[in-house]
Amino acid sequence: MPLQPSQVRALTSQRLVASTLTGRYSTQFDGLMAATMLVQTLGGSSTTYINVPMSEILHALSRPLQPQFPLNSPLCRRCGWRPRYRCTVTGNQNGNVGRPYYICVRCHWNCSQGLQDHHKRWITWDDDRGIRGSNPRCYCGAASRQDRAGAESSMPGLGFWTCATGECDYFSKFQNGWTDKERALSLPNPQCVKFVPWLL
Repeated sequence: MPLQPSQVRALTSQRLVASTLTGRYSTQFDGLMAATMLVQTLGGSSTTYINVPMSEILHALSRPLQPQFPLNSPLCRRCGWRPRYRCTVTGNQNGNVGRPYYICVRCHWNCSQGLQDHHKRWITWDDDRGIRGSNPRCYCGAASRQDRAGAESSMPGLGFWTCATGECDYFSKFQNGWTDKERALSLPNPQCVKFVPWLL
């Protein structure tokens, strides 16, 4: 089974600096590069250690992380409060009936007081809909989520990319995953086009 960077923790006598949240791993050795690394597999009732070739570890880390659902008590990235877990109602007009999601109650209250834009209370969906390994990476280093803008938005029915877990503020309305800032700082790119979502 292919090694997944979010499912392993490397244990070795050499110093290893690892971050499974961002998918960025670096090793510092006192000389020769090890051919294999002792890895502890996560999950299951007993601890298991296996020797994994470094080439396989590096290959796994070159792929976007796959977010794991359901989420484990995420925090609002804007205010740090714990958001409320809810499900969409049966009358949802955007094809999201019954989908679980998180919304920040504190930011929601601020919106009702006119202190913030309405969309800033949203955290994320709590499912893997619209997430594929080939999606653009968000700022977390993970595969982003493809989603559809609602009927009340400025681009109703069109697709966009966003952080799959709501941990970062990555957002792209272009099919190639570029942000508005990246497009503004670059030469005109014909692939920066708006799109209709196909993964939903």
